[in-house]
Amino acid sequence: MIIHGHPEPQNPTRVVVLGGSGFVGRNLLRRLATVGSDSVAPLSRELDLSAPEGAHLLATLLKPTDAVVMLAASNSGARLDPDSFVANAAMGAAFCKAVRTAGCSHIVYLSTDAVYPFKAEPIHEDVEPVPTSLYALMHLAREAMLRRLQGPPIAILRVAQVYGAGDPHGAYGPGRMVRSALREGRIVLYGAGQETRDHIHVDDVTSVILDALRMRSQGLVNVATGCSTSFAALADLVVRACGGSITIEHEPPLMPVLHRSFDTTALETAFPSRSNTALRDGIRLLVSEELRTVSAPGSLRGQARRADIPDQECNGSGETVRSRDPEKQRVAAHSSPSLPEPDSSR
Repeated sequence: MIIHGHPEPQNPTRVVVLGGSGFVGRNLLRRLATVGSDSVAPLSRELDLSAPEGAHLLATLLKPTDAVVMLAASNSGARLDPDSFVANAAMGAAFCKAVRTAGCSHIVYLSTDAVYPFKAEPIHEDVEPVPTSLYALMHLAREAMLRRLQGPPIAILRVAQVYGAGDPHGAYGPGRMVRSALREGRIVLYGAGQETRDHIHVDDVTSVILDALRMRSQGLVNVATGCSTSFAALADLVVRACGGSITIEHEPPLMPVLHRSFDTTALETAFPSRSNTALRDGIRLLVSEELRTVSAPGSLRGQARRADIPDQECNGSGETVRSRDPEKQRVAAHSSPSLPEPDSSR
């Protein structure tokens, strides 16, 4: 549940973004500049929270009136080894130590949906976390550290699978599929691709962060679209957006068929004016960006299109209701991923 500290949105005096050079961080800094909010984002070589002096350097930077967005992670990704887990936990401890020393006015922490179990029913904030990776356990450890802080209000955002232009991660999802389609003319699905995920555009994630900052929000909320799509349907969207001759290849599944979807009632209640980028439109944006940065085959370049890509309607409770085109309702299959959870939030 999210509680707002301000009755109306207002920009913080200054926002300190830790992890500002990452995927979400870069997008957030652009949004903060757009709304005229003052921000500072130290680079890791300037302020390394995993180093012995990290807490002191951050305490020197912080002001009691600052809002802080914590995105920083070391060796981020689902395949954290024990050493990386320890380093990331130490970063969380250093962050909390700096806040206790210097103070701040508000904290927004970006966590992950990987803390939750895979289940057929839509996930809401009261679902008990069941971490199955060191990555998920690291985020839960940091959440626990933050909850022990006394003073500033803290908003914890557990974010679903983030995608968008500039995503450096090679996770099984929109970014990898678009790059593979344009560069190799193929998309690889594991098994039949029947598992589903909730894919949320990075712009929508940064909008929630910005709303939380401007409302000085506190509490826990899942950040997702409420619409889960199968990997097979996702591949179909990518093929239609790219045009040309894209082949879909199947490889053996790496995990059992698992499912994850979200009930976004709490998110919509907290931020009722927000909207989501339709997955179709997000894919088109990805294709357009990729075409600017790669030398795509001539048959593909310039053929990205919208007309043949079906719309989807979702009920906000973790399930795709239908495609507006009845001939293309297969785009709305219901399930989750065959690969470990990526760290798509950085």
